[in-house]
Amino acid sequence: MFWLLGFIAMAQRQVVSVSVPQELREEMTKFPEENWSAVAQEAFRKRLSELAAKQKGRSKMESAIERLRKSKEKAESEDHKLGLESGSTWAKEEAEWAELKALDRRFGDRDNPDLSRIWSDFSDYESLEAVAEAFDGERVDHRRVEEVWECLGYDDVNKISKEFVAAWIEGALEVYDNIKDRV
Repeated sequence: MFWLLGFIAMAQRQVVSVSVPQELREEMTKFPEENWSAVAQEAFRKRLSELAAKQKGRSKMESAIERLRKSKEKAESEDHKLGLESGSTWAKEEAEWAELKALDRRFGDRDNPDLSRIWSDFSDYESLEAVAEAFDGERVDHRRVEEVWECLGYDDVNKISKEFVAAWIEGALEVYDNIKDRV
């Protein structure tokens, strides 16, 4: 029975060949009493532990990235919804005809690269600037960008995202598209 237990224990071990450079092998032979198999096993365990920790860290990082991606999508979705509502309300209640025409000239063509760039290439500030430039018909400085958006009811341009601005334009132009032939 003892022999059988020993056989089972031996059956659970696997033989793995490890290649080492000749000079390392020569150094190892100077210490024949050392259990080089045990040394290799310990090195394997240590490396496996490092790899598992790295994989766990990567998994945590991937979880964090996924969580933040969802948070970003939610924020952008909320900015889009608020922008649509705000642009529509502004167009219905406060906009002047010339302002709506200016927006339509700059952004009315849905294939307009300026409008698609607001979604992708523009920074938040550049999207604000694009609207101010549409109203003024020329390049504007930072002070003028702030003035335009303050007149539109936004006190802090640093809190306005490009997603909001693009949706604001979209909301305003939807109103304009619905009324332009009736005015």
